Amino acid sequence: MFYDQPELVKEIKGIEKAKNMLRTTIKKYGDRIKQEGLEEGIQKGIEKGKIDTAKAMLTRNMPLKEIAEVNGLPVYTIQKLKDKQ
Repeated sequence: MFYDQPELVKEIKGIEKAKNMLRTTIKKYGDRIKQEGLEEGIQKGIEKGKIDTAKAMLTRNMPLKEIAEVNGLPVYTIQKLKDKQ
């Protein structure tokens, strides 16, 4: 077929090499993006858990400073939650 055309064979090999490099790069960055998304999701879940806990503590009329000490949220964040209730 085209095996008797060395320039065409060379060009095809170059295209295959570039394709493999692109595939490797996409996988590398895809894995990185996936990991970053997972970490971000975990952080958001932790933050939501803290907020839910603070809301529950507010319904029990616990002091803002005590809520902050227990779950690590800043007092001003807990005050905002209280104001919304």
